[in-house]
Amino acid sequence: MRIQTQRRLPALLWLVGFCCLVGMWTSQDAHAQNQNSTDPTAFNVQQFRPWGDQTGLFQTQSAQTLGQWGYMVGFYLNYANQTLSIRDQNGSVFAGLVDHQIGADIMAAVGFADWFDLYIAIPLTIYQVGEFPNDPLNFPNATGRSLNGFFLGDIRFGLKFRFLDERKHGISLGLKAFVSVPTAQLGGNFKKFNGEDPISAGGMLTLSREISIVNIAFNFGYRFNPRTQLLNLVVSHELTYGLGLSVDVVHRKFALLAEVAGATAIAENVTIRAAPLDALIGARFYPLQNRNLALNLGVGIPLTPGYGSPLFRVFFGLTYSTRDRDTDKDGLYDFEDKCPKTPGPRDNLGCPWGDRDKDGILDKNDRCPDKPGPKENQGCPWPDTDGDGVLDKDDRCPRTPGPPTNQGCPWNDTDKDGLIDPKDRCPRRPGPVENKGCPWPDTDNDGVTDNIDKCPRTPGPKSNRGCPLAIKRRQKIEILKKIYFDFNKDTIKPTSYPVLDAVANILMKYKKIRIRIEGHTDDVGTPTYNLDLSQRRASAVRRYLMSKGIRGSRMRSAGYGEGRPLIRSTSPEARAKNRRVEFVITAQ
Repeated sequence: MRIQTQRRLPALLWLVGFCCLVGMWTSQDAHAQNQNSTDPTAFNVQQFRPWGDQTGLFQTQSAQTLGQWGYMVGFYLNYANQTLSIRDQNGSVFAGLVDHQIGADIMAAVGFADWFDLYIAIPLTIYQVGEFPNDPLNFPNATGRSLNGFFLGDIRFGLKFRFLDERKHGISLGLKAFVSVPTAQLGGNFKKFNGEDPISAGGMLTLSREISIVNIAFNFGYRFNPRTQLLNLVVSHELTYGLGLSVDVVHRKFALLAEVAGATAIAENVTIRAAPLDALIGARFYPLQNRNLALNLGVGIPLTPGYGSPLFRVFFGLTYSTRDRDTDKDGLYDFEDKCPKTPGPRDNLGCPWGDRDKDGILDKNDRCPDKPGPKENQGCPWPDTDGDGVLDKDDRCPRTPGPPTNQGCPWNDTDKDGLIDPKDRCPRRPGPVENKGCPWPDTDNDGVTDNIDKCPRTPGPKSNRGCPLAIKRRQKIEILKKIYFDFNKDTIKPTSYPVLDAVANILMKYKKIRIRIEGHTDDVGTPTYNLDLSQRRASAVRRYLMSKGIRGSRMRSAGYGEGRPLIRSTSPEARAKNRRVEFVITAQ
């Protein structure tokens, strides 16, 4: 006699690929025991092993992960008919070993990083019907033994790693490692085809790619199974494989799935009965607005007469995972949010509205978003057609330059500087009245003339009287005005925004600079409180610079509390100097 499941297609589908070996071996004693195992039932006839991967298929997994602190919980129920049968030499069914099997899988997973997930799956055989035939010759120790009952299967633990992400690399690539822990002492029973003895483990390579409405997934790996033999069926180490695709028929609501999944034993004299291969076809429904809750329904049929491949299988699954996330809580899911970590309106694709010209009017309401202008003119500057410094709305002669004292109309003024020629020491060069019609020089070309420029040889904004607010030195970005915060808080005062904007402009100009933002306090208060306050203030400065377009990866924030004073004194002046934020260049 020989053992096999219901025969379907005569050919075996071999998938050749890279074998991922996970070195999870048992002790030498257990290994030696299984090399010479005499118990013919110490293997798992249940071939349906779902993990609850919503971005994958039923058994074939995608390479995508849940994301940090993402999670999944799920439950699958399946019924298999004629899971394990004995056939005679002519291929006819002589007796059924396992005729009916109702199985369930309880699953959960959590993402500990964007690229790393931990899984657990608890399989159950809710009910199984079958028995050994009265055949003392072939089954001397099991003749007539019942295979009925409820069993706890071997608990599976899995680690999933993602190395490539299709959003960046065109394809997703990952690795899944797993181990199955026997539960014979907890209600499992490997003597009735419901678990290995002692342990099994393995790993698989996972690839996936989403192309428009089609999602394709491929798995190839290796599973270490303790060796056992039932008549001429040898169950041993296996190559595992799966290939499938899903089609999004109704966008974000309904998808059709099809896959093939199977295994091939690695042993001497391997027959097709040690290579189960099933085809699974079904559908996935998303009843909520998002895709976090999924209902799965499908059927399976064998493609080869391998062990554990039933005459037919039907299954139903329910999974909930954080597939659609809204990290910044702005009402847009991350996959459609152009700024997934910064809240913004839907009208701007989830990104906050900016104010490019810094005129206090958001770009969405600004008719001239790149030119500062007053709110009364919808953000556009008032024109001055004749360039006389008198805006057209106030200029009596808008096409002829003239001084403001004459409402924009000219005197006899050759250089059009508002000073009539007889009183103008520079009649052909416009200049202010205070300088008798001659222009003030602007040595550093910063728009602030030397007469009012406190730093006439170093360019700086007019708001700081021509002096720069920040300067790049060799080892740090030196700020010439302090950064102020609300008392005992990490809230930056608006008066310090121009200083931070100057630092942002330096970082924009020198794009390879990396900095450490250091927060320091005085010695008022406890060291622990001051250390926390300084870290929060440094972090607040980092967030502000990120809001100005500086990548967070270029900046690190650190708080030092009162540990690095500039002046060791308790005077108010010394404490004021010790309360500071510094920008140290760590790489350039």
